[in-house]
Amino acid sequence: MMKVDEKAKALFLNCTWFATDEEVDELITDVYKIRTKIHLEYTNEVMNEDYYWEADLIYNTTKCLNSDDAIVSPNIKDEDMFTPQEIIANSSRRYIEFEGVGSFKLHDQPLDWLFAERVCESEGGHLAVVDSRSKVTSLLDLFSRYPHIPRSSALSNQVYVGITDLRSEGVFYTSTGFPFDPRQDQAWLPDEPDDASPGEDCVTFHTTGKLRDVPCYFELPYICEKGTAL
Repeated sequence: MMKVDEKAKALFLNCTWFATDEEVDELITDVYKIRTKIHLEYTNEVMNEDYYWEADLIYNTTKCLNSDDAIVSPNIKDEDMFTPQEIIANSSRRYIEFEGVGSFKLHDQPLDWLFAERVCESEGGHLAVVDSRSKVTSLLDLFSRYPHIPRSSALSNQVYVGITDLRSEGVFYTSTGFPFDPRQDQAWLPDEPDDASPGEDCVTFHTTGKLRDVPCYFELPYICEKGTAL
């Protein structure tokens, strides 16, 4: 990422807008990787707490002097930053125990996948792993108790769960570190996982009981899982 000085801005005044949807997707994905690195490593020096931060992202993709240039200018404010503990404190819901399956909590404050996982870890759990029919049934029961949460999701009727191929493209792992066979138990929505856009490395659970791969930078509700109830 780079800040553009006034001279550089002047050079771009006469350039032609030259961005395709694919170029924009790739740019957002690259920025997300940088953002991920920062918010995973950014700590308060006094309290030693991890922070999640929101940033306004201004970008232009231009054709100038026979080259493509991406101008990225992030704007981060201290008041946009908050910790997992603050998110947990503001949540009114508790874990619901499903006998023989586990305990689950549906969070309604939208977060990107990586920070959602951090919040679950702060509660002593992890993003829910959808690896059995009994898990699917339990999570659908959870949806039925709070139907407004998946309905209000930025990706309608979907929430984040603990499956990702961030480690290696096409090789899915759970939040608990175990391999997840993408073909198992007819778990996915039709034609999924498809990695349709750059960076579709995280997984959502749909109100139909099926999975879908999506970009990790979307801010969505999510389900945390623990072995026992809180």
